[in-house]
Amino acid sequence: MTCVREIGDGESITWFSSRSGWGHLYLLDAQTGEERCQLTSGAWNVHDIVHVDEADRWIYFTACGREAERDPYYRHLYRCSFDDGQLELLTPEDADHDVAFSPSGAYLVDTFSRIDQPQTIVLRAADGRLVTELEQAAIAAIQSAEPGVEISEVAFDVPFVDADDVQIYARVDGRYQEHRLENLTLENVEETPNARL
Repeated sequence: MTCVREIGDGESITWFSSRSGWGHLYLLDAQTGEERCQLTSGAWNVHDIVHVDEADRWIYFTACGREAERDPYYRHLYRCSFDDGQLELLTPEDADHDVAFSPSGAYLVDTFSRIDQPQTIVLRAADGRLVTELEQAAIAAIQSAEPGVEISEVAFDVPFVDADDVQIYARVDGRYQEHRLENLTLENVEETPNARL
């Protein structure tokens, strides 16, 4: 996780803190350490700063848990304005995203997938616009090895609510599932081979 960056000629630095109970970015005065502004806020967590565009004053970062009705562990790419805090989602697909910027910062390669979807690699402009699809994982060999079995039947996420009313997710390998989905509990998922919590 890299969330500390020097901005400009060392006048400011970005800083990561969980003092609100959520992991967010702040802009600090590099000389005094005083907070200039809070860049991000809300009931979600910043994961990593991946690029800073000082000319247009954008900070690009991955974050988890911001998009409703999605797995809270999926990373998405966002950008936030240093000037007004405007926040934009740049990778809208419901999946986990791994991104890498070009040296110029004008483009990024976005590799995304999830347990029931094959990996896809796309090229995006820095504002999130899709330029082109570069590649999609070929899964024909996997499908021919188990004819008639859909990927979603092989592995799937199961949400649970713990004693503190916090939603958590379990990943279950359906090929070894011993219990029907409606009968799953935290205890029998732990007993299911290949289940990871």
